[in-house]
Amino acid sequence: MTSIGLPLRSDVVSLEPQGLKGVACRVCSRRSFPERSLCPHCGSDAVDNVMLAGRGRVTSWTVVHQAPPPLQTPYTLVTVDLDDGVRLLGAATGAVEIDDEVAVELFTLKTDSTGEPLWWYRFRGTEENR
Repeated sequence: MTSIGLPLRSDVVSLEPQGLKGVACRVCSRRSFPERSLCPHCGSDAVDNVMLAGRGRVTSWTVVHQAPPPLQTPYTLVTVDLDDGVRLLGAATGAVEIDDEVAVELFTLKTDSTGEPLWWYRFRGTEENR
């Protein structure tokens, strides 16, 4: 069997099923990112690990011209409100505007010391935007 690699952070990215990991609080009913043992909104430990929505809308964006390796500049950094109420910051591919619909996309950010791909997330404009 061929390895597909590993998530850059296992509390953030899931490779099977593909997507972003978070928690849903059974007390305040809010979701948050990434996975953690306590709800950041109300402090309860009554949380369930969940997969977050794979789509959302751009609420702000900027172009980054300086960044540490391995990031290549310039790139677009967006704030996205996912469909399940979680707000995230991440890179975007292609041109985006405020209120554009985007989808979560996993990609190989870099490789580890053994050559295994390390996966991370970014946002991709949906076909309706093109």
